[in-house]
Amino acid sequence: MLSTKYIKNCTHFLIFVGFFYQFCNADAPVSNFGYELIKKIQKNFTFDSYPNLNSSFGLSTHTQSRAYKTADTACLTDLREVLNGIERDEVWAFKFIDAWGKVPAGILYGNTVEMGNFGECLSISATLDKDESITGKYCLSNVRFITKEGFRNKTNVNVGICIPQTCTAEKFNEVFKAHFSDIQLSISEKDCKVQGGDVFTTLDWVALGVFCSVGFLVCLSTVNEYITHKFGKKSHPLLLSFSLISNTRQLFHISSHTNSPSVIPCLHGIRSLSIVWIIYLHCYLMMTYSPNINAVELRNWFQSVYSMVLQRASISVDTFFFLSGLLVALVSFRSMEKTKGKLNVPLMWLHRYLRLTPVLALAVLFFMTFYRLMGEGPIWQNITGAYKLCDETWWATLLYVQNYAAAGKMCFGHAWYLAADTQFYFISPIFLFIIWKWHKRGLAAVAIFGLLMVGCLFSIVLVNKLIVFDNIGNLGTDQEMLKKTYYSTHSRVSPWLIGIMFGYYLYNNKGRRHELSRTWLMFGWLTSLSLLLTVIFCLYGYAQADAPPISPLEGAFYLSLSHVAWSLGLCWIVFVCVNGNGGIVNKFLSLGFWQPISKLSYCMYIWHLVIIMVNTGRLKTNTYFSNYDLILNFWSNFGITMMISTIAYLAIEAPMLGVDKYFLSSSSTTSRPQQSTKQIAASQQHICES
Repeated sequence: MLSTKYIKNCTHFLIFVGFFYQFCNADAPVSNFGYELIKKIQKNFTFDSYPNLNSSFGLSTHTQSRAYKTADTACLTDLREVLNGIERDEVWAFKFIDAWGKVPAGILYGNTVEMGNFGECLSISATLDKDESITGKYCLSNVRFITKEGFRNKTNVNVGICIPQTCTAEKFNEVFKAHFSDIQLSISEKDCKVQGGDVFTTLDWVALGVFCSVGFLVCLSTVNEYITHKFGKKSHPLLLSFSLISNTRQLFHISSHTNSPSVIPCLHGIRSLSIVWIIYLHCYLMMTYSPNINAVELRNWFQSVYSMVLQRASISVDTFFFLSGLLVALVSFRSMEKTKGKLNVPLMWLHRYLRLTPVLALAVLFFMTFYRLMGEGPIWQNITGAYKLCDETWWATLLYVQNYAAAGKMCFGHAWYLAADTQFYFISPIFLFIIWKWHKRGLAAVAIFGLLMVGCLFSIVLVNKLIVFDNIGNLGTDQEMLKKTYYSTHSRVSPWLIGIMFGYYLYNNKGRRHELSRTWLMFGWLTSLSLLLTVIFCLYGYAQADAPPISPLEGAFYLSLSHVAWSLGLCWIVFVCVNGNGGIVNKFLSLGFWQPISKLSYCMYIWHLVIIMVNTGRLKTNTYFSNYDLILNFWSNFGITMMISTIAYLAIEAPMLGVDKYFLSSSSTTSRPQQSTKQIAASQQHICES
């Protein structure tokens, strides 16, 4: 029979359960409940009573032998071996108990996840005889307490447990349920992990071959450029496309043509700050899903003024839509001027597809293969399990239709933006031809269409009675609302159309500068800043705990008009920078420092969320939520994102731009604008470049 000392060590988690039972059940006698619980544990888990436990599950003495162990009885047999090992003072057996999560401190402060020791559990491997061994299996269990009244009946705790690998989730749940009626502890196989288990599939080998081929091309091209340059010879442009030497030089080249009327250097800063804001938002979003020991503080944070900068950070996507419309209009109208109003539309579309797809396709391939091998941990599957959606919807991502064809189950979810922007680009010739042919009347027609789409978004919110904001946080939103008002192209068209119309203004202005009085400048800046700040902070009142919920009517006005207000505020900033009245703002946004980040912004958008999810999913200990800790988390994620994006740019994006330029530029009217336009369309590569 086990000693009391060993029984206590074997049942840490059950004592933890007893603690909660005492805490949650008002009828439990406080003075002697712990003693009674230990007596119950000792009674159920001594060797004298263990055969009764076996027989309760239909096991005979004969089937207890490991030699006759079956899949159905293996779990109980190995549990008995663990108890035997504890009696013999064997370290491997104590590791099963030691790896269990213990009583978490601060449950009422939001610390409802006790992950135990993931690595210790998976490291367990004990050889019992030459044919049999026991290994550890880690599972993150869900514990719910059945109580009579009050908030305590809602207590749910996730606890890491360590069981023999032979125990299935179903069998362990059955064993636990048979002995504890006041606690519901359950595990599922998707929340369990064993050592190894990941095998290379056919697609993994294909991906490995693709990435190795890209690496080989990069090495070959780089060596070729080095040799030809050393001997003073010229190399074929295609052979130079993958060269690290040329592409690195291009990446870090700082354009000095800032005085040209055809160049808008402030776009570099706007683009770079927007991608930084998006990454910052996603760092906070993932932190809300992390096992925070002070999760209660999240509610207070959601009600702070500072949180509105993050809760409304999704408006930064409108910046990219605005820039996309502006650039496609500016570049296309200048090209149409040379070709007397003609556009090679099929070549435009082909150029666009080849411009975006290689980086996206390789990222999706990585996501479907090596991504799952990048880490492990108690919450790995919960954070990173989205890659499984790619088995069914990868095609929608590569065809840029996932925001409609796969809404709610998108592969590479944040690529919805690329789908919407590509759809805008494909329909852009319609608006370009209308404006080119009818000028002011064409602009009026486009403006009316934009107002109709604003009204469409307004009616979607109102008819469906959608809640666009609530006071418990808006970093993650209702899925149905996302489908109707966030992912859909028709709900995001207004910033893009404003960009189209403003691009036409810049083209038609021909670089002329307008004299603006100090009064007009002050009025313009006040109006612009008021629009931008109102979009970010006007819902602050609804974030407070005692605030009434926002009505569908109020939400419809906000959601439909905020896209317009944000874009109009950006119009003023770009206008004064182009007009020479930008002052310190223009100097800051036009710093050469922003140009490399601007060129990397497309790769950064593609890869940043993958990196954030990997870093979050690998957590094996609890985290602490605070603004300072989140800033530290952001800089680590941002630094790794920059590194991976630089590699992706040099190995994939820049080479494909060279190949695209070689094959398409000779016949393309939209990808061969005037020399002055190349500073906008070629050197400023980003996630909404035309």
